[in-house]
Amino acid sequence: MPANQRRDYEKWLRFYLDICTKYGDSPALPTRLSPFLTKLAAKNQSVGQRSQAFGPLHPLLGGEFGVA
Repeated sequence: MPANQRRDYEKWLRFYLDICTKYGDSPALPTRLSPFLTKLAAKNQSVGQRSQAFGPLHPLLGGEFGVA
Protein backbone atom coordinates (compact mmCIF):
# COMPACT_ATOMS: atom_id res chain seq x y z
CA MET A 1 0.00 0.00 0.00
CA PRO A 2 1.38 3.41 -0.88
CA ALA A 3 2.21 5.40 2.25
CA ASN A 4 0.20 8.40 1.08
CA GLN A 5 -2.98 6.25 0.91
CA ARG A 6 -2.62 4.56 4.30
CA ARG A 7 -4.89 7.00 6.16
CA ASP A 8 -7.72 6.57 3.61
CA TYR A 9 -7.36 2.78 3.66
CA GLU A 10 -7.56 2.75 7.45
CA LYS A 11 -10.64 5.01 7.35
CA TRP A 12 -12.50 2.72 4.93
CA LEU A 13 -11.51 -0.42 6.81
CA ARG A 14 -12.71 1.04 10.13
CA PHE A 15 -15.99 2.14 8.54
CA TYR A 16 -16.53 -1.33 7.04
CA LEU A 17 -15.79 -3.06 10.34
CA ASP A 18 -18.09 -0.67 12.22
CA ILE A 19 -20.96 -1.44 9.85
CA CYS A 20 -20.36 -5.19 10.14
CA THR A 21 -20.34 -4.92 13.92
CA LYS A 22 -23.50 -2.80 13.91
CA TYR A 23 -25.40 -5.38 11.85
CA GLY A 24 -23.80 -8.45 13.44
CA ASP A 25 -22.16 -9.65 10.24
CA SER A 26 -18.81 -11.31 9.84
CA PRO A 27 -16.45 -8.91 8.04
CA ALA A 28 -14.89 -11.84 6.17
CA LEU A 29 -18.13 -12.72 4.38
CA PRO A 30 -17.96 -11.59 0.74
CA THR A 31 -21.75 -11.15 0.79
CA ARG A 32 -21.27 -8.20 3.16
CA LEU A 33 -19.44 -6.15 0.51
CA SER A 34 -22.43 -5.34 -1.70
CA PRO A 35 -24.57 -3.92 1.15
CA PHE A 36 -21.54 -1.90 2.32
CA LEU A 37 -21.02 -0.35 -1.12
CA THR A 38 -24.75 0.31 -1.41
CA LYS A 39 -24.61 2.10 1.95
CA LEU A 40 -21.75 4.25 0.67
CA ALA A 41 -23.77 5.12 -2.45
CA ALA A 42 -26.73 6.08 -0.24
CA LYS A 43 -24.38 8.41 1.63
CA ASN A 44 -23.52 10.10 -1.70
CA GLN A 45 -20.00 8.66 -1.89
CA SER A 46 -18.69 8.88 -5.45
CA VAL A 47 -17.83 5.85 -7.58
CA GLY A 48 -14.18 6.75 -7.03
CA GLN A 49 -14.61 6.78 -3.27
CA ARG A 50 -16.44 3.44 -3.36
CA SER A 51 -13.66 2.00 -5.47
CA GLN A 52 -11.11 3.34 -3.00
CA ALA A 53 -13.10 1.75 -0.15
CA PHE A 54 -12.84 -1.64 -1.83
CA GLY A 55 -9.01 -1.56 -1.75
CA PRO A 56 -8.45 -2.40 1.92
CA LEU A 57 -11.35 -4.86 1.95
CA HIS A 58 -10.12 -7.03 -0.89
CA PRO A 59 -7.47 -8.90 1.16
CA LEU A 60 -9.89 -9.23 4.09
CA LEU A 61 -12.34 -10.99 1.78
CA GLY A 62 -9.73 -13.44 0.52
CA GLY A 63 -8.17 -11.53 -2.37
CA GLU A 64 -4.59 -10.52 -2.82
CA PHE A 65 -3.69 -6.99 -1.80
CA GLY A 66 -3.78 -4.51 -4.63
CA VAL A 67 -5.92 -6.64 -6.94
CA ALA A 68 -9.42 -5.38 -7.56
